[in-house]
Amino acid sequence: MKDKYGKGALIVAGAVACAAAIGIGAATWHISGQHSYEFSGNVQFEGVEGNTVAVSIPDDERGQSISYSSPPEAVNAGGWLYSDGADKENLKITYNVTFSEVTSTSALALAVTAVDGKGGGVAYEPKFDSDFAYTTASYAQAVSAGYIASAEDAEIEVDLGGQSGLVAFNKQNNTFSFSDEAEGSTVQISITFAWGERFGGGNPYDTYKDYTDAADRAEAAETLAYIAACLENVTFKVTFYRI
Repeated sequence: MKDKYGKGALIVAGAVACAAAIGIGAATWHISGQHSYEFSGNVQFEGVEGNTVAVSIPDDERGQSISYSSPPEAVNAGGWLYSDGADKENLKITYNVTFSEVTSTSALALAVTAVDGKGGGVAYEPKFDSDFAYTTASYAQAVSAGYIASAEDAEIEVDLGGQSGLVAFNKQNNTFSFSDEAEGSTVQISITFAWGERFGGGNPYDTYKDYTDAADRAEAAETLAYIAACLENVTFKVTFYRI
């Protein structure tokens, strides 16, 4: 498991108010969900229980991760906030999903959720801004504060390819229906997560990189550290349900 302030982070390179003792370049941020499950990524793909309907993906697609981290333009960008390039933002995952044991009476709903291994949250102690508003860190609070968009609101796109006559997808409620000939059909599903409304849905680097005021930089650095704490030990789940 990565140290949430370790290598691969956006780097707070300037002297930040009330953090001068830490030193220039000493404060880093790494915004990436962690996991406690026994698989290589932080996204868990779940099939449908029972033998009425089954879904599967290739083994090499099971280790995918969502990373709320630095954008490519932040790498060695200079300024007070930059990235060393060891880690990067990745908010999109793609699965090639094969359906089996399906008929025209089958129907599935697809849901995306987040599981916070911290439960109701953990105590958070400010590092840069003593007036920071939050003293408890949790995934739910990061969403409520508008720092990241809820996993439940992730955008789901389905490429039916040559299966359009066999499989149908309703984007309004993220459901699949099938024809009697749909057995073994494979479609491509892409799921895109997002930053929150506080950052206009974009990476916080775009909001913070041009800050010049020391107090503003301190608040920004604290916010980045807080988001990292909120996302620690969070796993995202992609689940199919029979309906």
